[in-house]
Amino acid sequence: MQQAPVQAAQSQTAQANTAANSQATDAQFSRAKKKAPPKVQKVQDTFDLEQRARVAEYLGSSIQKPTGARSKGSATIYTYNPTGIYVVYCGLERVTDVMLQPGEKLPNGEKSIVGGDTSRWDVTPIQSGDPANPQIHVIIKAQDAGAVTNVVIATDRHTYILDLRSVEDWYMPAVSWSYPEEAMKALAMEAQQQQKVSTTTASIPVSAEKMDFQYKWTTGKAFSPLQVFDDGTHTYIRMPASVSSSDAPALFVIENKQPIYVNFRVKAGNSENGPLYEVDRLFERAELRVGDNKPVKIIRHPRWYQ
Repeated sequence: MQQAPVQAAQSQTAQANTAANSQATDAQFSRAKKKAPPKVQKVQDTFDLEQRARVAEYLGSSIQKPTGARSKGSATIYTYNPTGIYVVYCGLERVTDVMLQPGEKLPNGEKSIVGGDTSRWDVTPIQSGDPANPQIHVIIKAQDAGAVTNVVIATDRHTYILDLRSVEDWYMPAVSWSYPEEAMKALAMEAQQQQKVSTTTASIPVSAEKMDFQYKWTTGKAFSPLQVFDDGTHTYIRMPASVSSSDAPALFVIENKQPIYVNFRVKAGNSENGPLYEVDRLFERAELRVGDNKPVKIIRHPRWYQ
């Protein structure tokens, strides 16, 4: 009869020990969980950091800032790039005029302009000039200093991505773009139409001893030259027979990194020798262009001759 209390006491002690051990195990598991996060999370974090660094790298190379832009009057002039990002600083109680290319249209009206922060930025399109061929101005005004956002403007010709930043004590009054690739294509097409063609034979009134053949050019294209040389005052470009005299590519001389269109005479060739282009000057670098094709580059006295 006296054993029952003893057994009850032993049972309570065992239950208490089991509960204590369970609590200790739970605590150890909790500490281990905090000290060692899952490997999957570590891999994900590393992957995200790598992607973030890669995106930052190519975004940095795409951003155009006022320090690298040209100016005309009060306007900052960026060079248009289809994937470029353009920084625009806006001031409080001031408006910035973003001037699009004359003749551009917003195909969806105001819906063609999309901004990230519409509460602290006012973005309004207006027009100027001939109603039949107006120029669109996107007027931007910041409501708070220190606000940043981006705006995408999608026209019938271009897409502009603006990186807007508001400051208190200064601003950019106007922003516009130059479009060198489009201007180059237009010049090339005009030059091809206006090129003067001579029907004289392709003879050169200079002795071979006075000719300089130290030129290098892009090969492998239908309008790549067969030969380039000069006589000290004129430059001669011999084209393949497959290039007709009436379909001559346009010639641009590169000076101060800017292409300058140059006239030349075309002397007709024969079945063996193509037309000969005669240019009334010398040049260090030039390009032959045909439509949208990549240009053929010509270099006088390249390093591999020296």
